[in-house]
Formats: sequence, structure tokens, C-alpha cells
Amino acid sequence: KGADMFSKVRTPVLGVIENMSGLTISGVIDGDFDQGSKILFSDGTNAEIMNDGSFSYNTNIFKKGGGENESKRLGVPLLGKIPISEQIMSATDKGYPIVNSKDSLFSKIYLDIVNNIVESFK
Repeated sequence: KGADMFSKVRTPVLGVIENMSGLTISGVIDGDFDQGSKILFSDGTNAEIMNDGSFSYNTNIFKKGGGENESKRLGVPLLGKIPISEQIMSATDKGYPIVNSKDSLFSKIYLDIVNNIVESFK
């Protein structure tokens, strides 16, 4: 249906960006931990604790693969997946582009999507 609507108005579809693609949980361990330690989450997934005590974990709270399925249906590339994130929400509420946070995992996600769009024009 979606592709038919865009073709009727002669609007090209460059690709699909999956929004709310999982939930990223991140934090910092306060206290002692052994090098190479991991956190075990209730779904059985491990997250590695980095040297500075930080960790990051992604879990799917909605059905997985919707963006991939839609990109296949439309015959266009999947340009990226944007997870649910308090950091993205907070930056958006403040009117601050998340890509300005150069050390943010989420900044990299958005920049990768932009690069994928640019590559589609080559």
C-alpha cells in the first residue's frame, strides 16, 4: 500500500528507517569489578562492562524485524534502526541535535543513516 501511495504522487522512496528499534539500557557500575566482567540480564543476554565501568545493552520490546520486512516489501534498502532512548528524547525535548553529541552511540546511529542516504545517490 505505502509504495502505491508514493508512486501515485511520483515520490521516490529512498529507504526505510526503523523507529523504536529496541530499547538501549546503559549505565556505569559504581564500585569494584574485574576486567572483562559482564552483566547478565533476565533474558539471558550479557553486556560487557568496559574499563571505565560503563555498559550498554539493547533489548527488543516490540516485534523485531518490521523495518527489514517493510524495506523488502518496498524493494528499498533498510537505512538504519533508531532505538528508544532517553538520551534521544532528552536532546529532542531541548531542541539539541543528538548528532552534536560526538561521543554518543546514538549520534553514530544517525550519522550512519545519513551516510547510507548519501551512498544511495552515488
